[in-house]
Amino acid sequence: MATVLPEAGCDLKEWPGETLSVGHAISATLAAPSIDQAKSRIAEVWPGSTRDGVDVNGLPGPLRRRRLLIADMESTIIEQEMLDELADFVGKRAEVEAITEAAMRGELDFEQAINERVALLAGLDAAKLDDLIATRMTYSPGARALVQTMKANGATCALVSGGFTHFTQRVADELGFDEHRANTLEIEDGR
Repeated sequence: MATVLPEAGCDLKEWPGETLSVGHAISATLAAPSIDQAKSRIAEVWPGSTRDGVDVNGLPGPLRRRRLLIADMESTIIEQEMLDELADFVGKRAEVEAITEAAMRGELDFEQAINERVALLAGLDAAKLDDLIATRMTYSPGARALVQTMKANGATCALVSGGFTHFTQRVADELGFDEHRANTLEIEDGR
């Protein structure tokens, strides 16, 4: 079984299989013991696939509709880590990265690390959060199609992040997630 998720704009009109999302995703059963062999078979049946950026995801056995998508936001649905981008935006990236590295070494737990990193941003004009979204946040290729395909097939889609609701709310609204969960920044007097 292979689910084929081509880049937006690919021509799927002649592909044999079930359409999951018109122009974005289809499903087809292939007799192939590996993903590489499935990709080769797809290239035989649909020669344009190799130049059109087709992504093949193999699933064992018959297709079962997935009912739930829980997706991490940073470096998955979007291409950035927003706390790092925010720190860079205000000239404190090195300090934030040092705290992150200490947490990765187990010297700080998540709560300590997030509190220390956010403390470095204290006093920041809250309007800068929207500036950051406009100038630095980009969606990962296929993210929109993934959410649209899941929703078109009856799934519930949830977005999660160790970051902030200010960012997850925007992504959830724009891509159509049903829910989002993240930390809430305390904003007082616009800061």
